[in-house]
Amino acid sequence: MQLSEMEMRILANLEEAGEEYSCAVLNMISDEQAQAASVADYQQALRNLIAEGLIAIVLFSLPAGTQSLTLPEALSEIEVLTEHYRFSPELGGWEDVRETGPPYFSAPLPRIVATDAGYAKAIELLEARGYEWWRQ
Repeated sequence: MQLSEMEMRILANLEEAGEEYSCAVLNMISDEQAQAASVADYQQALRNLIAEGLIAIVLFSLPAGTQSLTLPEALSEIEVLTEHYRFSPELGGWEDVRETGPPYFSAPLPRIVATDAGYAKAIELLEARGYEWWRQ
């Protein structure tokens, strides 16, 4: 399996916690100059990682907790990221416009979860390339 640079970055960021909010991962892996294509490229990377069985997408909010998604639901959630993610010059990164709080974590937002295979691949990548190699 040949992973793209973005796919490798996503997995590497999931290695420590095993899961993270999708928008937070986008901010952690983005190059500062790559705004325009970032969300579309990110969506494709997520689709590819799901197809390879390396990640799953769940929704999380404090009121509802973690909600598992079927494959069609996960792919649908990925499709709407372009509607919900905006680059904020004030924040210097991406934000999900559904998170309006306070109270925070009220809206169900997508989280990326590494599968066992995804976690193993993340460790392999970090051993070979090092922590946040794209920032070196």
